[in-house]
Amino acid sequence: MRYNADIAPDPHAWLETDEADRLIAIEAFHARVRDRSPSPRLHALIHLVVENQLVMPDQEDVRETFARLRNEGLDRHEALHALGSVLAEQLLDIAKGTPRTSEATAQYHAQLTALSAAHWHAAAGADSEGGDPDLGSKQGPAPNPGAQRGVAAGALLEAELDRLAVFLSGLKNPDAMSLEALDGFLCALIAAPNFVPPSEYLRVIWGAEVPDESVFSNLEKASELLQLIMRRWNSIIGELDKTSVYLPLVQEPDERGVSGRAWARGFMRGVRLSGSAGWAELFTAESEGSLLVIPIVAGEVDPAWPPRRLSTEKGEELLANLAAGFARAYRHFAPLRQAAADAGHGRATYRRSAPKVGRNDPCPCGSGKMFKHCCGLSA
Repeated sequence: MRYNADIAPDPHAWLETDEADRLIAIEAFHARVRDRSPSPRLHALIHLVVENQLVMPDQEDVRETFARLRNEGLDRHEALHALGSVLAEQLLDIAKGTPRTSEATAQYHAQLTALSAAHWHAAAGADSEGGDPDLGSKQGPAPNPGAQRGVAAGALLEAELDRLAVFLSGLKNPDAMSLEALDGFLCALIAAPNFVPPSEYLRVIWGAEVPDESVFSNLEKASELLQLIMRRWNSIIGELDKTSVYLPLVQEPDERGVSGRAWARGFMRGVRLSGSAGWAELFTAESEGSLLVIPIVAGEVDPAWPPRRLSTEKGEELLANLAAGFARAYRHFAPLRQAAADAGHGRATYRRSAPKVGRNDPCPCGSGKMFKHCCGLSA
């Protein structure tokens, strides 16, 4: 679906859409308008809750406050932010574990009654001078929207992503992955029901058993690049566990207007490396239309697709479907991953930190040497 904060969504269509898809659509809107919120995921989540309240039958007081704010001169997007400023206080209490009481509910309703356009404008102005602008007035374009994204613990900074991209582009093997393809590849392995060890997936990333010596010029560089890949893996999991959705890292649309082509191809390489029969069953399930978009975008269903250039809106819809398909696969296989972890054969420990490699084990870079004689020398 396509979301626009300035236009009320159809209530029936909104509630019929999977909540993860709604959140992705909201994030896509804020990316289009280049919102510079320091916490884009939190900002989108508050948008989601307020939009949900506006179409729920038992939230008449929210709708009345919203209508009053519009009559006082706020546009639709500003009115959503104003309601979100009140809601944020309630969410903070919930996050702290504060029990929900009738007094807290009454306080929330009283805050809605007291909320006015003038009050919100004053608070938004104060926030913009030093507070959290997430719930303040609408922001202008940021010089570099990507650099404004919140960075979770362990997530790669823009400069680190650039270093990883330069490294991958320097690999001479034609089967080596780009940064976009790597992102899709890791997403498939993260969602898979079975664990694929680094010794198997790293050689697929390089496109060969061992990367060029000219790229791994020294052991310190090799260790750094391996850690960047491991941290990318963990940061994707962190976003999924925290928000249930993850937006693929993709470049500009190709000549046919398709975004995420390399990401989808990387994802499908991860599916094949996983080798689990569960993927085939999931891809053919009638209820998993978003997941089927991934092999379509990868060109594995029809290499000539699409027959004509896609519109910008259709391209954004495809990208949202890529994200939704990955999130659904991750949730679908969660019981199998948990069962494997409980049995002592899963990847539960690895999913939270870099994999434990013994000094006498084969080095995960795929060189065939012992870890202590290869990348382990820099540890």
